[in-house]
Amino acid sequence: MARRAACLLLGFLGTSCAEESVTAAAAEGEAFHRLRFKRFTERFDKQYETPEEHELRFGIWQTNLAKIQDVNSNPHSTWTARVNEHADLTFEEFAAKFLMDENAAQNCSATAKDTSGRRLRGQSPPESLHSMLPRSKSLPINAQYAPFFDWRAYKVVTELKNQGSCGSCWTFSTTGALEAHTALKAFRETHEESNLPDLSEQQLIDCARDFNNFGCNGGLPSQAFEYIKYAGGLYTDAKYPYIEGSGGEHPERTCQFKGSKSSIGAVVPGGAVNITADDESELLDAVALVGPVSIAFEVTDDFRFYSSGVYTNPKCHSTPDKVNHAVLAVGFGTTEDGDDFWVVKNSWGSTWGARGYFNIARGQNMCGVATCASYPDVYGDEGRAAVLQGGEAWTHHAAAGDTVVEAAEVTELRA
Repeated sequence: MARRAACLLLGFLGTSCAEESVTAAAAEGEAFHRLRFKRFTERFDKQYETPEEHELRFGIWQTNLAKIQDVNSNPHSTWTARVNEHADLTFEEFAAKFLMDENAAQNCSATAKDTSGRRLRGQSPPESLHSMLPRSKSLPINAQYAPFFDWRAYKVVTELKNQGSCGSCWTFSTTGALEAHTALKAFRETHEESNLPDLSEQQLIDCARDFNNFGCNGGLPSQAFEYIKYAGGLYTDAKYPYIEGSGGEHPERTCQFKGSKSSIGAVVPGGAVNITADDESELLDAVALVGPVSIAFEVTDDFRFYSSGVYTNPKCHSTPDKVNHAVLAVGFGTTEDGDDFWVVKNSWGSTWGARGYFNIARGQNMCGVATCASYPDVYGDEGRAAVLQGGEAWTHHAAAGDTVVEAAEVTELRA
């Protein structure tokens, strides 16, 4: 009776019980969201200077939460998203902090030519990628590979790093590739595992600008490999530590590289080896037969919330002028549903994505993953010949039928 009387009164006042229920539900929904936002700020240690800033971030967080829910509620989605530390930023704010700007993306294609028709810095892949990889048996290019392969299982991929609030992803892609290839070279020469080098990203930020790189505003691994070749090497992080990434201004700093051989952690005598633009078959051969490969692609709004699965986005671009983030391809696989993917190491820390890694669709040049791919030639002509003369040095495991050793964390990336 009381409920009916209340409804009659609301009707007299021009408000229905249905409208009252909607209003109450909305209030409950906002209260729930505010509680979740409070937990978000506590988990990621978010502190806002004013109540107005707090409300602004709450509104942005709600908008991003809706985007995440759209991904997870899509029955056709091959990946999942989740709230992370970036959920209180607009995409424009996120891009300014973590991605390369448009100037760094120009002519990113590893096999692009300048206006005179000359190839840009770096060499094209050898006719046979086997010349980069001494092997005990012959495997034809474009062979059928094992359904899942990951270089982490062979202990040549270094620990995850975090670039922080600096568009220096290209330096982490560069060092990640060079760390792996340096370790592989040592194994091929000695037949023994060696300690993985921890190389300096800061040296690349400070010293590689003459090679068309722009510090915290972006750059390209292929151009960084060429810088390392001509500089004579790359220091270890212990010698030249990373100081960017804490936010604020990023002034152009004086290069501190002096060429001290005792502090050089790696060299690139052959410079960059460039994968033919948009050729994922060639990229697959390089990852399978040579080692991890530096790649770049376009990050769009939803990607920053990636959690698991095989990332796809029909709205992203694959042209050289659109790529804005450099990462490291360390493996590949195929889901039970037959979807091919790349296994990729990011530089946003271990709490992002799948413990810092992600899978992205393979075979479609998704978001431009094969548009500007390269890896370092750590041999040079003389060094490669010396390794070849050393005889049987390496039997690869990516061929179909070979046993693929999987680390525990590797299996978690299976879609």
